[in-house]
Amino acid sequence: MPGDECSERLLFGGAISSAFPMRFQ
Repeated sequence: MPGDECSERLLFGGAISSAFPMRFQ
């Protein structure tokens, strides 16, 4: 299901951006 992948990607991306906000900027 694409919805699950999208949710996982959003959660994972959010966790990464939260852990490394400087890297994403």
